Amino acid sequence: MPVDRPTQGPNSRVGDSPDLSSDSPWLTEITTGAGLTFTREPERHDAYFMPEIMGSGSGFLDYDGDNRLDFVLIDALWGSGADSATTQIVLYRQNDDGTFADVSALAGFRRVPGYGVGLAIGDVDADGDPDLYQTCFGTDRFYINNGDGTFSETANVFDVPNPRWGTAATFFDYDGDGALDLYVVNYLDYYPGTHCDDNRQRPDYCGPTAFNGTLGKLYRNLGGPNQAGNVFADVTTAVGLTGPLGPGLGLVCRDFDGDGRPDIYVAYDQFPNPLWLQQPNGSFREDGAARGLATNGLGKPQASMGVAWGDFNADGQCDLFITNIRGEINTLYLGTPAGTFRDATSMSGIAMSSLTMTGFGVAAVDLELDGDLDLVVVNGRVRRDAPLPGSSLDTFWNDYAEPSQVFLNDGTAKFRDASRLAGILGSRNEIARSLSTGDIDNDGDLDLLVTLCAGPARLWRNDAPRKGHWLRLRLIDSQGNRDAIGARVTVRSANRELTREVNPSSSYLASHDPRLHFGLGDTTSYDGIEVQWRDGVRQQFPKGEADREIVLRRETAPRP
Repeated sequence: MPVDRPTQGPNSRVGDSPDLSSDSPWLTEITTGAGLTFTREPERHDAYFMPEIMGSGSGFLDYDGDNRLDFVLIDALWGSGADSATTQIVLYRQNDDGTFADVSALAGFRRVPGYGVGLAIGDVDADGDPDLYQTCFGTDRFYINNGDGTFSETANVFDVPNPRWGTAATFFDYDGDGALDLYVVNYLDYYPGTHCDDNRQRPDYCGPTAFNGTLGKLYRNLGGPNQAGNVFADVTTAVGLTGPLGPGLGLVCRDFDGDGRPDIYVAYDQFPNPLWLQQPNGSFREDGAARGLATNGLGKPQASMGVAWGDFNADGQCDLFITNIRGEINTLYLGTPAGTFRDATSMSGIAMSSLTMTGFGVAAVDLELDGDLDLVVVNGRVRRDAPLPGSSLDTFWNDYAEPSQVFLNDGTAKFRDASRLAGILGSRNEIARSLSTGDIDNDGDLDLLVTLCAGPARLWRNDAPRKGHWLRLRLIDSQGNRDAIGARVTVRSANRELTREVNPSSSYLASHDPRLHFGLGDTTSYDGIEVQWRDGVRQQFPKGEADREIVLRRETAPRP
């Protein structure tokens, strides 16, 4: 049976359609008031060390089980050489009053060698609390949650540690054995100290074509330590994930072809994006071009960074949205019942607004709870150019700063650029990278956490005028991976059917609130919930009232 969870904050912002001519911002920055003091300021940016311009990640989690979201950020410093780079996980715990406190030291996180980049969050040992994997330029790190408010870095967890410049990563159960496996995306075979110039022969950060591409890593969870103490085994080659090479950034692992087996899609920077489809024998076959996801509709690969996905046009099919570099356009792919995708960007209303921006983090969120998925895109250049009007960073970073954007969906995958409604987020020029989403105040809508290449991480509260009610679901699978990653949930009401999947990893170097959020529009109740657990078992849950969180447990649903 579903279990109600208490919520904080008001449930009563339901009203008429928002006035798009209003000057009231939909997103309110609460960084300082919330106690967030983290700032990322590279010490040697004049060396054009490439990982610093690619930014660092962020992620939401409830690490201490108090039903309040906490979050993690990644600090990284580059010294005079590869051996002097250091990184640290920075953990902010939410207090009873909704503010946050840096508890990194209390939790056991310390500065260690390597240059931190991205992260994945998941309950690897199924003990009820989330663990953390950190990608690096250098040696990746893995931290087990001890369940007492502390984390421990574990040795020998991986039989072959990832040796590359790791970027995105995600936990998912690729082989259906109930244990969370791990996929890690790698970027470039980069050599610090390499000198590159812009088109005016000025020093600048190198682009992806200056170095060789790499392969990602798939690690299988063995279900417990083997004789060598390894919990994860590198099965990349064994399952056929041997190409194509490329500079990987964004990542989504889910079932794209509807056969019940998770697949792997990676956003490549200036190279065709691969889609590896899992075969019945557990191997993978690359099929991105045939499925329509490798390039844009003109057959041209783009410089892709972030990935968001969901059903943008309410036809029951998964769609994807990819952020790209300035001079290209962000791409909307609409899914078809045949498991293929078509480039629908030209009709989406997004094309011209994205042409002059370099998109990184992206999230598909229902900002005003009207039942459709909107888009938030955070931007920032990777190549220097004339500063935009109003840029207020220092002389060096102004060349890379851009504003971020918000696009409102009309329910049919037609979007309006509503960046003006985002307030400072849509007008202040910064170099944004990671964007993660979570309901930090438990009021039923999703808030935003944004990291910058140079400057403070920023926390944004969602104050959009509400057009509807909401439902938040937490799934617990006691017979598989505990957080039910990969489960598919459908909420039915009198006038619509909404589907989401438990899959916190998307965007760019990010991990989102693992709970599922549904904007229900003007309905005050729902008629029922169906959960398809990762192994295919379906379970029905009864109707109920909106504007609450419920916990759905699989304890009574047998495995096949």
